[in-house]
Amino acid sequence: MVIVMGITILTLLGVILAMLTSLFFITLGKLKPSNNTKKVFIDSSTLIDGRLLSVASTGFLEGYQLLIPRSVLRELQFLADKADDKQKRERARAGLDTASALERLVRANVEIYSDDIEAKVKVDDRLINLAKKYNALLLTNDFTLIKLANAEHIDTLNINDLSSSLQLEYKVGDRLAIEITAKGENKEQGIGYTPSGTLIVVNRASASVGKTLNVEITNIRQTSSGIMLFAKKVDK
Repeated sequence: MVIVMGITILTLLGVILAMLTSLFFITLGKLKPSNNTKKVFIDSSTLIDGRLLSVASTGFLEGYQLLIPRSVLRELQFLADKADDKQKRERARAGLDTASALERLVRANVEIYSDDIEAKVKVDDRLINLAKKYNALLLTNDFTLIKLANAEHIDTLNINDLSSSLQLEYKVGDRLAIEITAKGENKEQGIGYTPSGTLIVVNRASASVGKTLNVEITNIRQTSSGIMLFAKKVDK
C-alpha cells in the first residue's frame, strides 16, 4: 500500500513538473523577440535628423528591429572629419550622437549591423541590397533614395511624411463656425467640436448651447490625451 501511494505521489509530482516546465517555455517564448520582427535599415539622412530620437523615444518604433549599418556610420564619420563645409561636419557629428543615443534607448530595438565597409559599393546601393536581402524597410529622408527604393519595390519610412501627417488642423488666428453643444468647466465657457472631432472651448459661450457661433482660435494645447483648442467669439 505504501509503495503504491509512493508511486502515485511521484507520478503526480512528475506531471506537475512537466506542466511547470511547459509553462516556463511558453512564457519564455513570449518574452523572446520574434525572429519575424520587421527589420528597418536606417540611413545617414535620418540619423542627422534630430527628430528620429524623439519618435523612437515615444515607443512608436518598438515593433521594429532598427539596424544601423556600419557603412552608414563610416559615412558619417568621414563627413564629420573631412567635409569641406562646417555645417556638414556638425550635422554628421550630430548623426553619430543620435546613433549612440538610439542604442541606449529602452523603448527601441536598435543594433549596429556589420556590413562590408571595405566593399567599393555606394552606401545607398548597399542599403537597397540589404533591404532586398532581408525584405526590410528603409528609414530615410533622402528623396532620391526613396525614389530608388520605390523602383525596387522596397517600402520606406520617412520622418518628413510623419511630420506632415501630424500637422495641426488649425492654428492660432484661424476662424470657423462651431456649434456649442455643452457648457464647459468654467461657467462662462461653451464646448463644441471641429468637423474632425477636436474639442474646442469657447470663452463666454455658456449661454449659446445649441447655437452655432463664429469663433477665432486663441490658443492650442497639446497633451498626451489629445489636442484642445481655445477660442473666442467673433463677428461673422
